[in-house]
Amino acid sequence: MHKPHFSLALALIFCAGCLIVGALVLLHYHQIPQAVNLWSKSSQKTLPPGIILASPILALPSVTQVHSSDGKMNLVMHTINQNGIQNLTFTVSDIKGNNPKVIFNRSVKLPESMMIPPNTWSPDNKNLFLEEKSAQGERNFFVFKATGEKFTQDDAYLDVGTLFTAKKPEYALYDATGWASETLLIILTRDGNGQKGPSYWFDITSRSFIQLAR
Repeated sequence: MHKPHFSLALALIFCAGCLIVGALVLLHYHQIPQAVNLWSKSSQKTLPPGIILASPILALPSVTQVHSSDGKMNLVMHTINQNGIQNLTFTVSDIKGNNPKVIFNRSVKLPESMMIPPNTWSPDNKNLFLEEKSAQGERNFFVFKATGEKFTQDDAYLDVGTLFTAKKPEYALYDATGWASETLLIILTRDGNGQKGPSYWFDITSRSFIQLAR
């Protein structure tokens, strides 16, 4: 006589359980996007307003190269500009890029600069020279051996301006126009009034200055 009531009670309990489980499932899926949204908002608060994260940009070197007159050798200048500083590397190799040798590294503060003169190579490809310009526009020149060897134990290169000032203080070094021979570099000068001074050969073997006829 009581079996129908017992079956109805079980059905009601089963339905109630299903409703509870369904409610829990809905609550669970409703909380996931909220949690994601809260995480997103909290992560945005770690940066000041208007700040956008970006990948760092690496400075790429610019490349300048000058071939020897016979087309056998190459001098390359790699330049990287960063925060007002020029980082320079000068490398010698044959024309195909074989056997590269770094002959000089220097960092200069802009507007100071360095460059490879177009006639940098000596006729026998054994020597070369570089130009340096100060912030005031004053020029200096450095002579190197193409092999990267030092001239002496203490001198990796010849500082033409310093040598010239020590021997000819009445004139100022103005320009170097190229090679008169394998060991003679042609230089031009200015006098104390900024007027044209005498021209010289700079002998890199004796480090002497030979005045030319005016």
